[in-house]
Amino acid sequence: MLTYSNRNVNTFLQVNHLRRFFVNVGHAQNDYTKITTIDDYWLWLENSFLKNIRAHKWCNNNKVSTDLRGFTNDTSNRLVGWVTITQLRVTSAIRNAFVYTKGKQPGTYLYMGTQATYDSGGYVYEIRGRPCTIHHL
Repeated sequence: MLTYSNRNVNTFLQVNHLRRFFVNVGHAQNDYTKITTIDDYWLWLENSFLKNIRAHKWCNNNKVSTDLRGFTNDTSNRLVGWVTITQLRVTSAIRNAFVYTKGKQPGTYLYMGTQATYDSGGYVYEIRGRPCTIHHL
């Protein structure tokens, strides 16, 4: 006998929150779904995504304490490991920032996205460091 059930009925809500939080659908200036140029992408990456992957301040503008360093900027979700950007196409101008990984290396996985399935190999960049130092992309 084979059965299937969700581990938690709130999983959809969590995934939906994270998509809205990072993609910013409907946001006037940083909506990922409205990106049409490389300049739009870099603006979204620097002004939205990079600011959201680390907690900076509480809603009352108090700084986040050091024991919450691993949390995202919504202060309710914690990162496990590093944020990794995978580049599907590489231009010669930025090739040196990304490191090529083979899909069969340990720690790499196949990802099934909304539009396509992405092999685990390719050019990747791991975002590491403190919030004040990760804007060097």
